[in-house]
Amino acid sequence: MQIGQSAKPAIPSDISSEAQDFLTKTFDLNHTARPSAGELLQHPWLAIKKPAGIASNLKNNVASKSIPTIEVST
Repeated sequence: MQIGQSAKPAIPSDISSEAQDFLTKTFDLNHTARPSAGELLQHPWLAIKKPAGIASNLKNNVASKSIPTIEVST
């Protein structure tokens, strides 16, 4: 299977229009037209799915922790 070069998966018809739009954008085979992960995280379908308070709690937890990094020497 060649990811990003074959046919797009079918979008279910029994999901919300916001979910259909999200999947359509996610499955765009043209990488220059496909939104980045950050842009997809701002999509209205994800925004309406978050219970109140979750986003701020996650932001506070991430900000208070050190995120490990890996250095690669060439």
